[in-house]
Amino acid sequence: MAYQAEIEKLEGRFREKPEQWFAALADAYRKSGDVDMALEVLNAWIDKRPSYTSGHIVLGRCHLDKGQDAVAAEAFEKVLALDMENVIALKSLSEIAERKGDAEGAQGWLQRLLEVDPMNEEATAALERLGAGVEAEKAEGAEEQEVGEAIGVVEGADEIAEQPVSAIGFEATELQAPAEFEVEPVTGFDATGDVTEEPAAELIDTDAMLKADAIAEEVEAEVDEISVEDVEPLSPLDVPVAEEPEAPSIPVTVPEGIEAIQIEPEAESEPLVTAGVAEA
Repeated sequence: MAYQAEIEKLEGRFREKPEQWFAALADAYRKSGDVDMALEVLNAWIDKRPSYTSGHIVLGRCHLDKGQDAVAAEAFEKVLALDMENVIALKSLSEIAERKGDAEGAQGWLQRLLEVDPMNEEATAALERLGAGVEAEKAEGAEEQEVGEAIGVVEGADEIAEQPVSAIGFEATELQAPAEFEVEPVTGFDATGDVTEEPAAELIDTDAMLKADAIAEEVEAEVDEISVEDVEPLSPLDVPVAEEPEAPSIPVTVPEGIEAIQIEPEAESEPLVTAGVAEA
């Protein structure tokens, strides 16, 4: 009933000056719940007064009541085009952005609002709440990205492992040993004594080995044929005797008054010279 009395009063004024009172009357209709009637009045008169800020504000609020956020945002942006510091339009655009999931956009509108009205506690609280949410979302997004990258690396590795060698840029080729390292089959004996032809584990000169074995057998046979009786004993004359070196001759000086006496040495020894005292 309170809105009805307000509506009747505004209807009387609207009839007298519609271009001045159409926005107020439309807002009264909106508050009473008759949004369609409010939009009817606004659409009839707003184009006749396009620079009327209050008309665009009421239009935006009517679309918000009907859940038409996109159309409401256009109306509020029109308000900011007319009045860039309009607190109502900034707050409404922030709420629309938040409902749309655009937290950063909502923060931007609130920051502009606080530049106009730094003491606005409601805007400050909303900005802090959105800031915490944005940081949490960034952290969660970074974690999800890291997990996704890790999964991608693992899946990529699995795919590469499953692909043939040629599919990942390499051509499978058969390795061949150089000519000097080729191993030819050689004839040998296995554990049972049977002849086998197996590739030698190492490079072996078979011909040289066979020749060495033959020579060794021949020498061994010759040694076995020689008996002790066949060996002639050597006579003493056949054994060379080493000559004894001559003793060096040592000159002896005999002092005066002493007569030199020659003593005959034993066989096969050099004469020795001794000194004796001559009789007076």
